[in-house]
Amino acid sequence: MERQHWPARLWLVRHGQSQGNVARDRAQEAGHSVIALDLRDVDVPLSDLGERQADAVGRWFAALPEEQRPEILLSSPYVRARQTAEAICKAGGLAGGAKSTVLDERLREREFGVFDGLTTRGIREKYPEEAAHRAKMGKFYHRAPGGESWADVVLRLRSALNSINLQYEGRRVLVVCHQVVVLCLRYILEELTEAQILDGQIMIIAGSRSVPGAALLAAHGAMRAGAGKLKIATVSSVAPQLAIAMPEAMVLGLAEADDGGFADEAIDELLEVADGPDAIVAGPGLTTNKTGETLAAGLCGLGRSLALDAALLRALGDEHASSAHPPPVLLPHAGEMAALLNCSQEEIEADPLAAGQRAADRYGAVTLMKGVQSHVIAPDGRAWKYHGGGPGLGVSGSGDVLAGIVGGLLAQGTEPLTALLWGVWLHGEAGARLGRRVGPRGYLAREIPGEVPALLSDS
Repeated sequence: MERQHWPARLWLVRHGQSQGNVARDRAQEAGHSVIALDLRDVDVPLSDLGERQADAVGRWFAALPEEQRPEILLSSPYVRARQTAEAICKAGGLAGGAKSTVLDERLREREFGVFDGLTTRGIREKYPEEAAHRAKMGKFYHRAPGGESWADVVLRLRSALNSINLQYEGRRVLVVCHQVVVLCLRYILEELTEAQILDGQIMIIAGSRSVPGAALLAAHGAMRAGAGKLKIATVSSVAPQLAIAMPEAMVLGLAEADDGGFADEAIDELLEVADGPDAIVAGPGLTTNKTGETLAAGLCGLGRSLALDAALLRALGDEHASSAHPPPVLLPHAGEMAALLNCSQEEIEADPLAAGQRAADRYGAVTLMKGVQSHVIAPDGRAWKYHGGGPGLGVSGSGDVLAGIVGGLLAQGTEPLTALLWGVWLHGEAGARLGRRVGPRGYLAREIPGEVPALLSDS
């Protein structure tokens, strides 16, 4: 869409974690109907973690060159958004050291009406007919009594954007608001559909203190392959930086062990938040600590489309994978395949197709045997070979991107075998395009996802 009278740059930032987020998660985990929070929604402040997140965002903006920093800061009037905006100003995140924030009530949180303060369980218990109506209508158009639908939020945001266009043409504008507001602004600006903004949800469980970039690479792969909504679960020490690097994502920072991977107490929460998205990618950049087996087994039992890679392949039990429905997608290289089959890597490399067929049969999984020539094997033994791509795809992080691409396709309802076949082809052809433009070697894994939308369009 050609836009006139538009800001030179527009950033959308969700406020940091709030005390309401914490109370809601605790209520959901405990199976309660009511969220224990004795405050109006407008007055809910940031949590301790939210304050640190807001400070990290401010320091990120402050590190930009002066001519690239925001000049104007608009904020929702809700306390948690204002606190986030104030932290950005305090950190020097605005050009010229500006400290002022423009409050705009049109950027406020969606109004929940009679659902305010209730968990999903509480809504079903107290308002069963309304809950059924919401399930029929879909949350984009459903309006709880006394509340707003997502479509209502879109209407007021169109007005807010018109004001931004008129007042801040050619300026650099930062907007601090709420999750639904960010998504509805994207709906308007990117001309998305209801399905694109609400469906195609993917959860990426990835990254560790020593390999945080794996989560980012997988996330870019997923979004470029068409996933609509993205959550990333990673360890607490890297979550703020990852949230800045991937503003399209909701990033969850969970308890961290001494080795930089997930702590034992993080696993239950991981499995809880993973039981919701349409697809899950898990494993890139994770440490091989003792939590892996519990996590892999739990993910296989959720009934979600699932792609497993890296550390979780070494922790996977065949009894869990073989009982999963839909069948999981496994993405091993030769070393990981050796761990899956409890044999030597030399044995795998001697006959990679046979190894892939053994793994697909043993784990009941759609399996990729990575290599110079990659093999895709279905649980029933059918196999396909891809020999394109080029040597540049051996670059560090390339496999993380592939995992994300496969996950992005799964999130859109693509069945596992088709998602893997398409994912391998898209990943390989993206490498081939970069090889022709950049050179057969020397391009970076982060450049691969950018080729995917055009490939999908051309196909």
